[in-house]
Amino acid sequence: MSEESVVDQAAEVAQDVARAVDRAVPAEEGVSDRELGRAGRRAAWAGPVFTVLAAAMVPWTVFLAVTLPSKQTAAHYDLAWVGFDLALLAMLAWTAWSAFRRSPVLTVSASMTAMMLLVDAWFDVVTAPSVKELALSLPMALLVEVPLAVVCLWLARNGQRIAERLVVIRLRRRGRARAR
Repeated sequence: MSEESVVDQAAEVAQDVARAVDRAVPAEEGVSDRELGRAGRRAAWAGPVFTVLAAAMVPWTVFLAVTLPSKQTAAHYDLAWVGFDLALLAMLAWTAWSAFRRSPVLTVSASMTAMMLLVDAWFDVVTAPSVKELALSLPMALLVEVPLAVVCLWLARNGQRIAERLVVIRLRRRGRARAR
């Protein structure tokens, strides 16, 4: 079997999956791709591609579970954590800025911050090298990081409402300005 035929078969399978997902998960009710315009058409590829990526993660995760060692010494462990915490600091600051400004990007910043908080909680707990460290990281995860992630998800949902409201306000103002 040639490389070209494998690629063609993979593309065909991806298209079949995309059609099946489109039938199973219809687009937002009452909104057509035409109404969404170019942005909606540009985003149409994302559903099928991410479905294939999610499906590909299943065998990959099984492979990792079977082949990875249960213990590993990491070079630059300190750099990895400091870098991650600096990125988390930046996300927290961006979320704060977005919330202060009632910015439409609050949905994005809060969602990203929530995910980073959950990842931080997970890795703090599962990489704790001792019972003493676990006794610190588990309460931190359960009492700080996970609840803060929930607040961020609430902010993301509320941010979506803010963004929708801003669109309405701007359209009204534009209509008033034209009427003058």
